[in-house]
Amino acid sequence: MPKGRPMTGTVERRGGSWRVRVRGNGLDMSRTYRGITREEAEARKVALMQSAGGVASAADAAMTVSDYYWGIFRDKPSVRGKPRGEATTRWYDGSMTRYVLPQMGDVRLRDVSHALIRRVIYSAASPANCKRALSAVLRSAYDDGLLDERPLDRRVPVHRERKPQALPWSRFEAMAALEAARDATPDIELYCVLGLSGLRKEECLGARPLDIREQSTYSVVTGEEVRTMTVSVSRTYTDEGGWAEGAKNDFSVRTVPVLAAGRDRVRARLAELRAASEAEGRADEWAAGRLIPFTSSGFYHRWLRWCREAGLRPIPTNMLRHTSDTLMLTAGVEADLSDRMHGRTEHSSTYGSYFRPDVALMEEASRKVSDVLRRA
Repeated sequence: MPKGRPMTGTVERRGGSWRVRVRGNGLDMSRTYRGITREEAEARKVALMQSAGGVASAADAAMTVSDYYWGIFRDKPSVRGKPRGEATTRWYDGSMTRYVLPQMGDVRLRDVSHALIRRVIYSAASPANCKRALSAVLRSAYDDGLLDERPLDRRVPVHRERKPQALPWSRFEAMAALEAARDATPDIELYCVLGLSGLRKEECLGARPLDIREQSTYSVVTGEEVRTMTVSVSRTYTDEGGWAEGAKNDFSVRTVPVLAAGRDRVRARLAELRAASEAEGRADEWAAGRLIPFTSSGFYHRWLRWCREAGLRPIPTNMLRHTSDTLMLTAGVEADLSDRMHGRTEHSSTYGSYFRPDVALMEEASRKVSDVLRRA
């Protein structure tokens, strides 16, 4: 094969294996891999091209959009410099394989044009999701020096369907849920209390009995002794990643008070579960294990079923955290303290995603304004 020919790569299915072939620049080599997915085979192809010097520059690389996505972008860290979560990676895989790659996967990066980008976005079943995924991938390629023109600098407007915001429980619904949880299974009651304490779903599912402690401390304001029950958030559980050390971000690793209205319930449940584990001779194993030993998807269905059976308005499991935030801010807790207790790094996410005042609270605000106008 003559030298100077742009390097190309192919992936072919051969029985139970994948054949990866790379040609160009005087080379023609192939590798066969078993026990891997097509996505992994695509990544191996790009790795072979890189090792052969086939992606040195955009001018002679002939790297396609598919090559770049599977071989480079998918394993790159996020814009914050951290590895992407499993759920985020799955979203990118789904959006790219459904909307982008069928139409422009074989297009070389250097041949991607604004007209092609528009055509792909507008032909997608979900133009908004297509644009979001394609924009991230192409901007990453631009940052890597594989595109000469910054993509989507010229606008491609799309309509995003806006769904009504789901409302968290009101304080009366939260009180009713705490009361109904007395007759529920331990996992439901413990989740209800921990969720209303401000923990994320994956933080509740990752909590251990030894993470919950009762202790005495002193108020820095009054100097008086304060008795408290706290939960240390240092582990999470997700179906994709399993039980993992650490939390969503540095601020999420924290120790916060358990909801005061539920402490007696937590104390009783822990004593009940501890006694059962001691009777079975596994007290140490129980204390260091997960307090709510269910998968994320499995517990979600248990939770919704319990809500319906208890006569409560069903809300998603992560909506307990929204309820906690809304009740805390409604009660007059400073936003800085609320954000710190909920493990967040910025106020904008609190306002945009968590604080959901109900109509009664907004009605009260409206009446206060009316009172001011009357006095004037």
